[in-house]
Amino acid sequence: MEVQFFLMESNRDKTPQPAAEAAYVAAGLGPKTVTISTSMDHKQVELRLIQAYPKLRQLPGGWLLKKVYQGGSGSRPLIFAPAGQDGYPGKWFQKASKTTKFYVAPMQFDLPLEPLPDTAEEFLDTPKTECKSCSKKVPIPLLVDHLARCETV
Repeated sequence: MEVQFFLMESNRDKTPQPAAEAAYVAAGLGPKTVTISTSMDHKQVELRLIQAYPKLRQLPGGWLLKKVYQGGSGSRPLIFAPAGQDGYPGKWFQKASKTTKFYVAPMQFDLPLEPLPDTAEEFLDTPKTECKSCSKKVPIPLLVDHLARCETV
């Protein structure tokens, strides 16, 4: 099943503003869809999240999932999505609505929000397009920022 995640830089009480999403993507955080099987245990789910978000590999102190408490727009309140005794196994996600987005909250350390180079591991599988000014292949989500900084424009 496809599960929507959003890796945050810190243990926030509210969702990031939609306008800030590009900054999260540039930092290797933000929204991603991850395929989770109901037969996976917590460790296998965690490995899938690390594949999607390599920064989780460097995160001591663990993480928990949060979800939006109430609907609406803009920045919305988040509540913990309590893990069971087995953590977050694949079958845990089966109970969630298909439209639920889970926010991955670092528990003891914050992650940097600085933009990553477009050659970072986080962007290896991201579709790229060629900058017409410098001929560099740029991940599509980073193109607007690249065009603003491109030295040949």
